[in-house]
Amino acid sequence: MLSSHQIGQVERAADHIAVLQKGRVILAGAVDDMKSDRKIVEGIFPSETIALDGLRRDARIERLDQSGRILRLTVTADGGGLAAMLSQMGAQSVRIVDLNLEDIFLNAVAHGSQTADVVEAR
Repeated sequence: MLSSHQIGQVERAADHIAVLQKGRVILAGAVDDMKSDRKIVEGIFPSETIALDGLRRDARIERLDQSGRILRLTVTADGGGLAAMLSQMGAQSVRIVDLNLEDIFLNAVAHGSQTADVVEAR
């Protein structure tokens, strides 16, 4: 067992992790599984008016951020399917970004401290 706030060290040494916040496990699992499943899906739309209806209820989306014409989805599964959905919704450009363990950790612990640009977080 290893306890550390140095996420890079944890990523190099551990096969499985558990992230604790205020005494509760908020994230646990195999490092490789977390890194393969969690992605950022980013779409750039022609205007700041983006219809988010279906996205608000999608269980694959952990966090949804909008900053102007850019919509970022932090997803836990099926990044390719969600990228296709953004294209169908009218995104002019879509990309999928891999997350490292530090990104995954920061997203997990940041739920209580969202920025003003956040549209919705689960």
